[in-house]
Amino acid sequence: MMSNVKKKDVPLISISLVAILFIAAALSLFPQQSADAANAIYTFVTRTLGSAVQVLVLLAMGLVIYLATSKYGNIRLGEGKPEYSTLSWLFMFICAGLGSSTLYWGVAEWAYYYQTPGLNIAPRSQQALEFSVPYSFFHWGISAWATYTLASLIMAYHFHVRKNKGLSLSGIIAAITGVRPQGPWGKLVDLMFLIATVGALTISLVVTAATFTRGLSALTGLPDNFTVQAFVILLSGGIFCLSSWIGINNGLQRLSKMVGWGAFLLPLLVLIVGPTEFITNSIINAIGLTTQNFLQMSLFTDPLGDGSFTRNWTVFYWLWWISYTPGVAMFVTRVFPRS
Repeated sequence: MMSNVKKKDVPLISISLVAILFIAAALSLFPQQSADAANAIYTFVTRTLGSAVQVLVLLAMGLVIYLATSKYGNIRLGEGKPEYSTLSWLFMFICAGLGSSTLYWGVAEWAYYYQTPGLNIAPRSQQALEFSVPYSFFHWGISAWATYTLASLIMAYHFHVRKNKGLSLSGIIAAITGVRPQGPWGKLVDLMFLIATVGALTISLVVTAATFTRGLSALTGLPDNFTVQAFVILLSGGIFCLSSWIGINNGLQRLSKMVGWGAFLLPLLVLIVGPTEFITNSIINAIGLTTQNFLQMSLFTDPLGDGSFTRNWTVFYWLWWISYTPGVAMFVTRVFPRS
């Protein structure tokens, strides 16, 4: 983006809109061909780069732990007296990192792992059932958050400590390589980031809308069709845009607090009114299995099998989280001075 972060990069916005509209038109006019092309790209990336992605995410987690426990962990990011409490900042960070997909996967993911488990465990066995929750912890746990944390630390250090201009992915690369962020390569980097973010958001919104409208239909009798799903997507997008437009203090901070407390109180309610002993034992057991098998789960590639579980779950999740990292890093960097 331009050196003055308050200015709008009109060429980048225009190119991004054209590219996104072109992709949307291709998906609408040629759905089967688009699906075949997307599947071919996905298969190539996950088969060719899958193991490298697994290693990189594990290394990112190790680097974040090292930075937090070393002398570099004392470097202050941001200036002045904090405007937000630690709890408010955590709520905003968590809401920026956890999308609406948790509404679906948080409830149903264990069932998929039970039927098609990893680590060469027999499907629908007792061991598969025991590992279903640990794999949910693993895919939504410290490894994924390490990618957000590392990207946020890099961007915040670039912007607040080194005082480099340009709160963008191309700005960071320019500071490292010397390539002008306003040049064609800088525009290409930012364009790829925007398209990746839109793609990731599309997955989240589509899954969430389908889940929400299905539940709404069961409760109220409303039809579960495209019109209702489109309305839900537009409504949720409108709420987010409104909260962004009215500012962090009156918008995102309050919205994050509502969502954060709701995300805390709902599981607490389920724990109290549900089978408390079973839930508690399952969580403790899952923490133990995740800790015990963390390294194997991180690097499991299934070389003697077809590797479908690793590609379709672990690698997919890591790529999905990575696609969000630039956007999350920008948001966290803007909030850092007030935290």
